[in-house]
Amino acid sequence: MILEHGWETAIHFHQLRKLARSKQPPTGDILEQPMSKASQAYWQQRLIECKYTEAKLTPGREWTVRIEHGGNYHYFPLGTDDRAAAAIQALKIYLAVVEKGWKAACQQFSREITLAIFWAVSPVAVTYTTIYSILEKTKQADTPAPARSARKKGWRVAIVEPDGGLKEALVFWLNRQPGFECNEIWISAEEALSRLEHRHPDMILVNRLQPGMRAMELVDKLKARFPQLPVFTYGIYEDSDQIFIRVSGVRTGYIFKRRTPGELLEPILGAFKHGALDSKEVFTQIKNYFQSFFGGESSEKENLAMANLTDRELKVLNCVSKGYLDKEIAHELGISLWTVHNHLKNTYEKLNVHTRTEAALKYLQK
Repeated sequence: MILEHGWETAIHFHQLRKLARSKQPPTGDILEQPMSKASQAYWQQRLIECKYTEAKLTPGREWTVRIEHGGNYHYFPLGTDDRAAAAIQALKIYLAVVEKGWKAACQQFSREITLAIFWAVSPVAVTYTTIYSILEKTKQADTPAPARSARKKGWRVAIVEPDGGLKEALVFWLNRQPGFECNEIWISAEEALSRLEHRHPDMILVNRLQPGMRAMELVDKLKARFPQLPVFTYGIYEDSDQIFIRVSGVRTGYIFKRRTPGELLEPILGAFKHGALDSKEVFTQIKNYFQSFFGGESSEKENLAMANLTDRELKVLNCVSKGYLDKEIAHELGISLWTVHNHLKNTYEKLNVHTRTEAALKYLQK
């Protein structure tokens, strides 16, 4: 019923069955039909207060909303802290998705996305942040001019990004990294290989989802042609949990570090401050940066929280750290899906985390 008619209809049906079994008369609220997604009231109940205010280009509080359709979902900032106005905007976005499709809607409305830069693959070492896509039609009028560093010119960063809205957002924030400037934007692997014959940036960032050529294939070609040139990949995700889900199963572990949008290039600042443009020196700096997080002893409080997990909760958490989905955990441990959900809920509470990514990282660090 959920798959065919949606959550609201399924919940309504469940409530009626529950009342029928208890032989209680249904109330007026339960007899009402579930709210349509095409109503303002539906979206007013689903507003989310903006959590990552550093991603906003304008001050003040703001509502966001998660919109799902056709098996996909995205988060959209709504540009206001007024519930009624935010619900109207959410409805407008939803109708655009239904009528025009996701691609057209994402070109029409700014969306909240997670940007993650992959500095190493074994173990996976990532800095990530939340940013908003910048629409082509509004970038000139609404986007502040990028703040320049003390240097007359920063280290030159080139990006390979096919999406216009994401390209503008990346350029905007890369120009706010201390000592860096983004002066080359290529929309495809072919353009990047062609332009590099005449252009020589200090570093290249490549979107992991490249049309026509796999990102790692492009990275290998770039490194073969320019062995001293630092080249890294980045990913665009609906939320931070998706980073972990998409790269799960790495035996050597994960190191994820959330930063503000202006601190994304923090792992390599040391190397560039010393004037080193050699990729080996850059990778040494990255190694030292991430190893620094493991220099001290774990707090007694965190050790106690991990020790309080039951044997079954630890087994569930071990499966989560390997990237298993809930139904795969249930099959692996021979328990029901609902039991898995309960174990995860208890684990989140004991470890004081809110997502499976955070829980898995705490487990792996122990």
